Amino acid sequence: MQEEYNNDNDLVKPNLRTFTTVMNCWAKSKLDIAPDRAYKILQHLEHITNSGEKNMQPNAYSYATMISTWGKSLRSDAPDKAIEILDRVEENYKTGNSTVLANSFMYNAAIDAIARSKGRNKASEAASLLKRMINEFQGGNPEVAPSSICYSTVIKACGYTKNPEEKKIAFQIARKIFRELVTEYQPNPISYVNFITACANLKPPCSKRDNLIVSIIEDGVQRGQIDTIVLQTFKRAVPNHIFQNTVDKYNLH
Repeated sequence: MQEEYNNDNDLVKPNLRTFTTVMNCWAKSKLDIAPDRAYKILQHLEHITNSGEKNMQPNAYSYATMISTWGKSLRSDAPDKAIEILDRVEENYKTGNSTVLANSFMYNAAIDAIARSKGRNKASEAASLLKRMINEFQGGNPEVAPSSICYSTVIKACGYTKNPEEKKIAFQIARKIFRELVTEYQPNPISYVNFITACANLKPPCSKRDNLIVSIIEDGVQRGQIDTIVLQTFKRAVPNHIFQNTVDKYNLH
């Protein structure tokens, strides 16, 4: 398409949506080369924008797609690259080089890149990025309003912490974030799935852990947020008799 346009066929001139759609296709491919190919497209858009075609300036969706592409690639450098793009968006806006504001989609994509990674300290890094998001919102950027999705993604990062030395602090962070979530926002089923998973992965089997997980289910029942996926996660996390008793008690069949 680009070649046809370069050969003076104006009828096939690609627009911003065209380029961003290709970036999104790379994101969904999950190939190792996907972020590199998507980044070349982003750089091309920035180059032609600087050359005078302002209608080709990457928008918030373009940058969110780029960040998401890094996260879905599962490459070891994905979290750093995702945050690098987020940093650039915020810096360009603050210096007047761009009109694009960072938004909650970009932040959640960056947090998800951390959650998907195999790196160390990802619970702390995810929580720090959420804190930065909250600070940006309180500082006047309405596009980065925190939501239950972002909180749930931080809990996801905690729940998949693999290093035994980090599990204690990861659980403490998960519990703190979940408490903030249920206090200030409306948790959704994924919130409960992620926190139950965190409890199961980060705490050794014991009655205290079982009681905590049951209390999470009870909270979800009160809020009407228990669905099939939550129940499946609950069943894997506790002994069968506890699962059956709770399901019967709250008629969750």
